[in-house]
Amino acid sequence: GEGRQELLAIIQDKDKVWRKRGRTSVDERNEAHEKSFMETSAALHDQLTQMDRQIATLNKQHDAQINALQQQHNKKVSELSDELMRVREAESTLAAQLTHTKQQLNHTHAKYESVCVEVSRCRDDIKQRDADMRTRE
Repeated sequence: GEGRQELLAIIQDKDKVWRKRGRTSVDERNEAHEKSFMETSAALHDQLTQMDRQIATLNKQHDAQINALQQQHNKKVSELSDELMRVREAESTLAAQLTHTKQQLNHTHAKYESVCVEVSRCRDDIKQRDADMRTRE
């Protein structure tokens, strides 16, 4: 990655400085330590870069899963909302039918009562006629 290239450039710069002034065993030890440090740093940087990529990939997957679930959720909410509207319409229709049926029942009951009163009057009239006929006999 970029970090590794930067670190390798630093190592090359150090090499140039050491070549100009002549190397000692201390310089060589220091150089070995620095190279080791730089290589370790570069390796760690590469690992971090790889981990960043993995995290980014996982985040994309996570986002895709969330989006899919959100779409499913929204679809289900929409379906349930539509179903609720249909149920409310049916409920309203049934309530209107029930009101109409009650009105018809009340009307029929009123007719029945008036017929019962009429039948009772007729019976009374018949009884009266029978009584009148008996008294005539």
